[in-house]
Amino acid sequence: SDIFLRAQFIRGLRDTNIRERILTEEKETLTLQKAIDVGLGLEASRIDNAEMSKQCQSQVGSSSNTSNINLVNKSIPKNKFYQDNRSKSRSRRENRDNRSRPRSKSRLNYKDLGIDHLCIRCGRDNHKTNECRIALYKLKCEFCKKEGHVATVCISKLLKNQSKAHQYQRTKTDSVNNIYKCDFSDICIVDIFKNSDPDVRKYFVNVYIEGVKQRFEVDSGAGYTLISESLFKSLSLQNVQIKPANVRFRSYTSEIFDPIGVVEVHVQYKNKVGTQKMYIVPGDHVPLLGRSWIRQLDINLKELDLVNDVNNQTIYSVETINKDLQQIKSKFSTIFKPVIGCVKNFKCSLKMRDNSKPTFFKAREVPYALREKVEQELSILEEQGIISKADSSDWGSPLVIIPKPDSTVRLCADYKIGVNPQIVQLNYPIPKITEMIDKLRNAKYFCTLDLFKAYLHIPVDEKSSKIQTITTHRGTYTVNRLSFGIKSAPSEFNRILDSILENVPGVSSYFDDKTRTRIVVS
Repeated sequence: SDIFLRAQFIRGLRDTNIRERILTEEKETLTLQKAIDVGLGLEASRIDNAEMSKQCQSQVGSSSNTSNINLVNKSIPKNKFYQDNRSKSRSRRENRDNRSRPRSKSRLNYKDLGIDHLCIRCGRDNHKTNECRIALYKLKCEFCKKEGHVATVCISKLLKNQSKAHQYQRTKTDSVNNIYKCDFSDICIVDIFKNSDPDVRKYFVNVYIEGVKQRFEVDSGAGYTLISESLFKSLSLQNVQIKPANVRFRSYTSEIFDPIGVVEVHVQYKNKVGTQKMYIVPGDHVPLLGRSWIRQLDINLKELDLVNDVNNQTIYSVETINKDLQQIKSKFSTIFKPVIGCVKNFKCSLKMRDNSKPTFFKAREVPYALREKVEQELSILEEQGIISKADSSDWGSPLVIIPKPDSTVRLCADYKIGVNPQIVQLNYPIPKITEMIDKLRNAKYFCTLDLFKAYLHIPVDEKSSKIQTITTHRGTYTVNRLSFGIKSAPSEFNRILDSILENVPGVSSYFDDKTRTRIVVS
C-alpha cells in the first residue's frame, strides 16, 4: 500500500521540479514519508532563499557608499540541476505574485512601463490577464501588427518609447566592484502644435489660393507646403486636379508618411503671384507654408508679427450675437414661430403584425386641476388638424397627461397596453452623439435648432391615424400625425429626418431623449 500511495503522491505533484528531485532518490529506500520530507524541504529552502535575496537587495539599496559595497551580479551554482531548479522556481513565483503579468521569457518591470494594473491582452483594468474573456484572434496591435494584444499594452511599443524618453547616466567607480546608477529626470510633455509661451508663438500669413484666402502657419523647417485633406476639400477649388505624389515625408521624430497627392495652384501674396505645388496629407493639423513658398513669394519673417491662435479672428460680443439672432428670427418668422408645421412629401405608415387585432380602452379620469388645460390643448390640436373627432372607432388608447415646467401640459397616449405590442418595430439606426461630433469635427461655429413637438410634424396615412386613436373625457379622436408614445416613432422620425438632411452639408440631427430632437448646424 505504501508503494501505491507513494506513486499517487508523486503523480499529484504540481511542481515538476520537486517531482524530478524526488525521482532521483533510490527506489529501494524511497518511502512515502521520505518523499513528503524531500518535497517540504525543497519548498522551505525556496522560501528562505527568497527572504535572503530580499534582505541583500535592501542592504545594497540603502547604502550610499559605493566603494564599500560588493555587489554580486551573477552567481554560478554548483551544479546545473540546482541552477535550472532555482530559475524555474523564481519565474513561477513572479507569475503568481503579479496579477496582470503573463508568462514571459524576459523579466520585465511592468510597473515602470505603467501597465502593472492592466490586462496585458485587452488593456483594461477591471480584470486580470488570466480572466480576460476576449479571444486572442480578436485583438490586434496597431503598432507591431501582432495578434493577442492591443497597442496600449504593447511591450515593444512601451520599451521603444521608454528607451527614447529616458536618459541613462552610468558612473563608474575606481573600486573593484562597479555599481551602475540609473537617473530618471522629470519629463515635461509639450504639444508642439499648441503652446502658450509668448516666445514660441507661431508665424501666420494669409495667402490667396485660386482666389480663396487661406491662413497658413509659416514653417521654415518644412521644405514643402502641406495642407490637410479635410481643409483642402472645404476650399472647394475649381479646376484643380489632384495628382499622385512621388515623394515621401519624414517627420521630426523620423516617422515616414505618404501624402495623398499633390496639386498645382495659383497663389498670390501681396504683389507676388505664381504657380506652386501644394501637398495634401492626412490629418487635421493647420496648413504649413514651407520654404519653397517662402522663397518664391518673398515672405519676410521679420515683417510677420508673432500671433497666437485667436488673432486674425473676429470675436463677437453677446450683444452682437443676440442682435443678429433677432434679425434672423424676424426675417424667417414663419420658421421660428412656436407652431406645429407639416413635413411635405413624406407620410408615415405604421406596420402591424399579421395577427393584430383592434383594441379599445375607455378614457381615464382627468384631474380637475388639469381639466381646463387639457381641453384647451385638445382644442388647439383639433384646430390645427392634428387630431379629428371620431364618432366611433375599433381602436382606442387612453390619454396620458404630462405636466410641463412652463405650466402647460403635453398630451400623449398609453399605446403600450394595446397598440405597441402589435406594431412591427422599425430597426433604423438612431445616430449617436459621438457620430454627430465626428461628422462635424472640422466645424468652428455651431447652432442647435430644437424642433417644436417634433413627431407631430410627420403626417400619417388614414389607417395609421385610426390605429393611433385616443380616448378622452370629450370623446375619441383620430391622430393625423405621428404620435408620442408609438414604439416605432423614434426610428420613423429619424429615418425621415435623415432623408431630408442627407444632401445638406454641415448639418446633423441628434435625438437626445424620447421627446426632443435637435438639428445641429455648423
